[in-house]
Formats: sequence, structure tokens, C-alpha cells
Amino acid sequence: MPEVVIIIPARKGSKGIKNKNLKKLYSKPLIYYSIKASLSVNINKRIFVSTDCNKIAEYSKSLGVEIISRPNYLGKDKVIIDDVINHSYRFLKSKFDFQPKYILTVQPTCPLVSKNDISKALTLLKKNSRVNTIISITPENHLFWIEEKNKLVKLYKDRVNRQQLPKMYKEIGSVIACTKEQLKKGTRFGKNIDFLKIPNNRSIDIDNINDFKLCELILKKKL
Repeated sequence: MPEVVIIIPARKGSKGIKNKNLKKLYSKPLIYYSIKASLSVNINKRIFVSTDCNKIAEYSKSLGVEIISRPNYLGKDKVIIDDVINHSYRFLKSKFDFQPKYILTVQPTCPLVSKNDISKALTLLKKNSRVNTIISITPENHLFWIEEKNKLVKLYKDRVNRQQLPKMYKEIGSVIACTKEQLKKGTRFGKNIDFLKIPNNRSIDIDNINDFKLCELILKKKL
């Protein structure tokens, strides 16, 4: 059995865009890009799509990956991805007696993810035995405010030019990797975290139609 599993979580529901994971992005369904990047990684691995949608399952299988049928309760809006990945890992253990050492999550809403991103995340996780989680991040320097008790509160000390702000990063879903030992604790996110930096121009996490349009422009330029 390979020591690596890549899990692509793809539910049928979506608040922002109807049938988002199957919506065509530059002539291909959105989920195509994360599956293609995962298949291209030159490592011994198994790839599963966790879904509650027959159409997503059929399309994903046609590209050469395996399917984990997600229970309906794990397809609701408020369900966190950790719960989906934990369910997937339990399924692999009970169905195939497959307990991979490294678990990588690649989200279909980040279609600009590359095979190199996935490979680098795994390399970072393997090279330091103390690290139990890899999170993909991207630079995001702005003057941010947060809402607390119906009031906006600033998250910065001084008003300066953006270039003078302390370096800030936004977590994105391109790749999140963790060890088997960490996932057994119920969450992918341990205390010892390392980071995979993704360039801002490939960090789009599709949530609305404007994200789709921007991503299409980038893909057209790239291809």
C-alpha cells in the first residue's frame, strides 16, 4: 500500500454558486483541475474524491480516481472539512485496511493548484519529523478590520503604506497535509505547523462568480 493518500472533498451543495464543483471553468468542470494536478504528482499514492453527488462521483471516476461516498450529514453548509477527512480516513481503514502515513487535502475550489505545490507540501511534511501539519498560505497585506460585538475594530497599530505593514498571510485550501498520527487526534491541524507559500496569482479560492471569471482569465493567459 502507498504511504500517501490525496483526498479531494467535493460536495454537491454550494451557497455561492449552484453545482460549483461541476460548473465549467475554461471548458472543464471545476473539479477537473484539482484531480489533474493530483494525478500528475510523481509519487506512489491513492487519490479519492469524497462526495455526496452521483454526478461528481461519475465524472471523477472517469478521470481515474477512486470515490468515497459521503453521508448526507457531511454535505451540509456548516460541516467543516476536518470532519470530512476524518470520515474518509475511517472509511479507508474499514473498507481497504488502508492506513496511509500522510494525508493530503486538495480542494477543488483552488483550481490553480499545481503538482509542484502538492509535491512540496509532502516534502515539507516528510523532512521534519516534528512537523505534523502543512498549511498553504498566500501574502495578504492590507489594513484589516474585524467585527466584534457589532463594532468594527482595526487589526493594525499604525496607518502606514501597505508595503510598510508587517508581512501577513492568508490561509488557503490549495493543499493541507498532515500525518496519520495527527489526524487520529481528530483534526489535521497540530501544534507543529510548517507553511507552503503559494504566489498570490495562483491563490484563488473560488467562492463566487467573480472568482470564476478571474480564474478563467488566468487560465486563458496560461494556456
